[in-house]
Amino acid sequence: MDCDNLTKDLDSTESHITVRLIMQGKEVGSIIGKKGEIVKRFREESGAKINISDGSCPERVVTVTGSTTSLLRAFGLITKKFEEFHELQNNHVVVGGGQPLPTPGTPASSSPSPITFRLIVPASQCGSLIGKGGCKIKEIRELSGASIQVASDMLPNSTERAVTITGTAEAITQAVYQMALVMMENGALSHMMGPSLPQSFTSLAHVPPTSSPFRLISPINSFIAS
Repeated sequence: MDCDNLTKDLDSTESHITVRLIMQGKEVGSIIGKKGEIVKRFREESGAKINISDGSCPERVVTVTGSTTSLLRAFGLITKKFEEFHELQNNHVVVGGGQPLPTPGTPASSSPSPITFRLIVPASQCGSLIGKGGCKIKEIRELSGASIQVASDMLPNSTERAVTITGTAEAITQAVYQMALVMMENGALSHMMGPSLPQSFTSLAHVPPTSSPFRLISPINSFIAS
């Protein structure tokens, strides 16, 4: 079975999965765009629902909901834009409030620097993500090429843990996709998350644990933004 058909088969169930991540205010701005133009385009191109918590907190929660296909497309777009934002931050400085200028002595990079995403995952799902003796998280790392670390402690006033993913935009997209499959097959579907979206990571919904098995799918590249 080829990758395109595999994705269609996974998508045909019409089950939607919700993935949430924590971003700093400036980072969020890079995916919102002027008057929300960028996030609107991402919604249209991916078919996923992308919601961002209000600006009252220094850390914002980005919630992405959709089928496995739309989720893959959405994170392909988000990670690529995030990568571009960090390249700009790393290679430019702003002098006297003016336009960004190249940092003196900064060599041109043939490949982008690694970026880091922090996902919010229900503690009840972390055991399945890690697997016995860490075998599952190791498998996801190998499939995606990303570094993945699951926090041992829960977030403040929450039943969630942070999962830190570091790598290229493509590697992070693949890692998120594989993790979404795990969560979906273990019961973390969008209809179980409740109708309201979280405003901060201190009020995120708890997802009850299940004992469903899961399987890992070989990386799918056809929907990742270039």
